Amino acid sequence: MIMFRILVVIFIAIALVIGVYYVVGQIQEDEALLPEGLPDVSTENNPNANTTTDDSALLADIRRDDAFDEADLQAVDGSASSGIGYRRIDNSRLKHVVVAVMPAPGEGSVYEGWLVRPSPMDFFSTGVMHQQSDGSWLLEFTATEPFPDYVRVVITEETQVDETPETHVIEGVFN
Repeated sequence: MIMFRILVVIFIAIALVIGVYYVVGQIQEDEALLPEGLPDVSTENNPNANTTTDDSALLADIRRDDAFDEADLQAVDGSASSGIGYRRIDNSRLKHVVVAVMPAPGEGSVYEGWLVRPSPMDFFSTGVMHQQSDGSWLLEFTATEPFPDYVRVVITEETQVDETPETHVIEGVFN
């Protein structure tokens, strides 16, 4: 009976070691999907998460006080991509910025931003993202309407810039 217990403990210990090895390998594999040297724009453990090397005057304007909304953008395509969406509604005008860390899109493709209203379902493009000198991706958008019900931010990889979203990369909802 004692020998059986010892074998069970050894089996459990081996299973734990294998499980930890697998999880660490998955984390390292996910991190390898991004090019080296890109900034971490996640909000966890990063006090500088909301900055880019290239100054965005619109982002500075949006964040001038606490009257802005923020959306944590997470990968929906299995990559390690992430980002933060910002919006501010001033005098019935929308100001919107997205800062993201994503690998370069496929050849001939671009990243495009979208704002989505869940109900009734509607969406519109906020434009094509541009890569900054620090490797992050930036999108800036302003509108003469406030669009308060468009609470979901979606970044897609597009082979053709038109009114049809293609492959979703990161998504999030304004708080």
